[in-house]
Amino acid sequence: MRVSVIETDPGHATFRAMGGFGRVAAFLDGKRLRDCVTADSKTGWATVYERDAEGNLVLNSKRNAVKLKRLRGRIEIRRMR
Repeated sequence: MRVSVIETDPGHATFRAMGGFGRVAAFLDGKRLRDCVTADSKTGWATVYERDAEGNLVLNSKRNAVKLKRLRGRIEIRRMR
């Protein structure tokens, strides 16, 4: 299964069908992901916003967008109550 908050992503329809923001959570190797943008349980990856050691979002070199980070492992996508 694939879910995404990005409207142009193939997983966005599934994300909306599951209830959208606040209703869908992605887990990597059993740990809930923070700031997940897209997750695919079939291929085992998730894209999240990157944070520094203090927990602040990291900007790209042009400082006009938040950097993204791809994580790999056992991905679970769950509908939350």
